[in-house]
Amino acid sequence: VIARRDDEFPWEGARSVHRVAPASRPVRLAWEQIGLVRAVNRVAPTGTVVLHSPHYTAPVRVPLRIKRVITVHDLTMFSRPQDHHRSKRILFQAAVKRSARLATVVVAVSDATASAYSNVTGRSHDVLVARHGVDHDRFRPAATENEVTVDESLLVDCGITLPFIVHLGTIEPRKQVPLLLQVFQNLRQEHPDLSLVLAGQMWPGMQARLGSEGTNELRLGYVSDELAVALLRQAAAVAYPSDEEGFGLPLLEAMACGTPTVATASEVSREVCGAAATLVPADPESTRAARFASALDAAINDRGANRQARLERASEFTWKKSAELHLWAYRLAQVSPDPIR
Repeated sequence: VIARRDDEFPWEGARSVHRVAPASRPVRLAWEQIGLVRAVNRVAPTGTVVLHSPHYTAPVRVPLRIKRVITVHDLTMFSRPQDHHRSKRILFQAAVKRSARLATVVVAVSDATASAYSNVTGRSHDVLVARHGVDHDRFRPAATENEVTVDESLLVDCGITLPFIVHLGTIEPRKQVPLLLQVFQNLRQEHPDLSLVLAGQMWPGMQARLGSEGTNELRLGYVSDELAVALLRQAAAVAYPSDEEGFGLPLLEAMACGTPTVATASEVSREVCGAAATLVPADPESTRAARFASALDAAINDRGANRQARLERASEFTWKKSAELHLWAYRLAQVSPDPIR
């Protein structure tokens, strides 16, 4: 593993960890073009090497013996360019197009992402779908009264009282959090004691779009792993009105906790959730908030409905399966001819 210099992750199971990459993203992106190749040559000076670049970008020039696997997570920088800052949009649009030329194998995190990638780049060969998994040891229903007590203690420390609905994820334009605020106001007419919890880092400029924090609304920012589990387990429902995702991991984590999940109907939400979540069509826009509120109202009134279906659907997704597919991608890269560089 070649990691950042400030990376404190234990990387259990890795044969060796080389913390040599710069911490600053702009510097790291520049270092990737020369320093990463040098690091690979020091780690594995001879023999065929598969270099996995897990987030779009990769060095342009590498020795012929190095095969490349590049992961693509979503294509929203093409489908929703207005939702990305100009510098990021330009960087990742170029990286995605370059990956079609550089990568021996491309890993996509969903069928939806693989399809969008092929549409953008024209490449459909050697694109392998490795869906995300879920940590079932963490994201699961509370098994004991003590676990419930621990969850509730974490929530109380943040000023959260039951019942509440939660949105877990970055607060950015495509997540449609302003719509969720409108939905919440509709819901409070029937559930005056209901709270809305927004958990996730807020992008620059989003605070102005959302306005000031309203009554019974909490904006927690980035939350710890322990609090994320407590929020998903104890919520009356999880709301995820995002217009587009590469995968939508919070949907899967919510279902693994057995919690009712309401999301915008999209290609990827159908792929991840199947029939285990309530999916609300995005069109027509004029009635979207009312339909989303109605779906959340039904979930709150009957929290136990379809619980087993959610747990069974989530059980189909494991990190073990994802790891096995990545291993297959590495093996495929070793025997596949490189694209023209």
